[in-house]
Amino acid sequence: MKKVVIILLVAGVVVGTGAYLAYRYYLPKMVAKTIVSEEVAPSILPAKVQESIQEVKAAVDAAEAEDIPAQLTEVGLTFDDIIHMVEVAEADQVFSTIEELQNTELHDLDQVFDIGLKHIKIEGYDLSVFREPFKEKATMKRVHKALRKIEENDLLVSVSVPVARETVKQILIEKRDKVEATLK
Repeated sequence: MKKVVIILLVAGVVVGTGAYLAYRYYLPKMVAKTIVSEEVAPSILPAKVQESIQEVKAAVDAAEAEDIPAQLTEVGLTFDDIIHMVEVAEADQVFSTIEELQNTELHDLDQVFDIGLKHIKIEGYDLSVFREPFKEKATMKRVHKALRKIEENDLLVSVSVPVARETVKQILIEKRDKVEATLK
């Protein structure tokens, strides 16, 4: 009996470790790769996640990679700076921002940006340099749509910080490669 319990515990640890590694490392890379490539979302993902991937993929495909170097130059940053910001951004700061945005009557993009600045701090960077690029690309309609999606997928959002972080990082890396290839 004691031997069976030990085997079950070891099996549980192995399965748990495998699931954690898949969630923490494999899933984010798989999602990011799907977004930035021509691949179809893997069928092992739930339909809701596949749908979200397609929406993000359309948005990423629509983003003009040629504008990125000029925008980064305008704000005095590099791709590596942005990737570093994504890596060090604190999940609780993002959640605090989302919570305040959801509980505030939003009137304009400056108000939305100010709420983000209030909660999100990244040492060594002045995030206010993103105000104008944010106002150029965002609309209140998109902000409200994003908040509705976050509200509809609250559980998914609360457990997806590693996935989102890795996805954004991979998208930035992919965009950097495409931009640098076109500049050569």
